[in-house]
Amino acid sequence: HYFKMEHGIQPYVVALGTGNPTAKSGWIADHLDKGYTDVFFIDDSPANVAAVRALSKQYPDANIRSVIAK
Repeated sequence: HYFKMEHGIQPYVVALGTGNPTAKSGWIADHLDKGYTDVFFIDDSPANVAAVRALSKQYPDANIRSVIAK
């Protein structure tokens, strides 16, 4: 409810059951390969945020925003 009210978005939340940065960036890369173009990734791990942010080089046409949770 917070995201829709405050930011106008309805997030799709996925729990992978691992803190592995490669698993998280790989899951997102799989979806970018399927044609998704907008990613807003929030995590409390700097390593996970960096791994997802690095996807921007591989997918320059995608809108990837990867930020640390506060």
